[in-house]
Amino acid sequence: MYKKLLSLLIHRGIALEVNTSGLRKKINATSPSFDILEIYKALGGELITVGSDAHNLSGIFGGITYTYECLLKLGFKYISIIKDGKLKQVKIEV
Repeated sequence: MYKKLLSLLIHRGIALEVNTSGLRKKINATSPSFDILEIYKALGGELITVGSDAHNLSGIFGGITYTYECLLKLGFKYISIIKDGKLKQVKIEV
């Protein structure tokens, strides 16, 4: 089920957002989970954005470093950002 959707994102060049807000909640996981991200990577996915979905200062960078470390372990080397209206890859540094 996920493979079809992830393959479509990859084919269309759409970045997949990894949201860290779940790390601050009971589920204690990113969305999508690292299991799904592993499938995305295996299918050839490379375009990843990371967001915290924070609504206060204490949560703005919550879980970002941990998420970057996990993404590196999964083989991702870059985070996708939009700069000057263009998609740009920025090396993950922890």
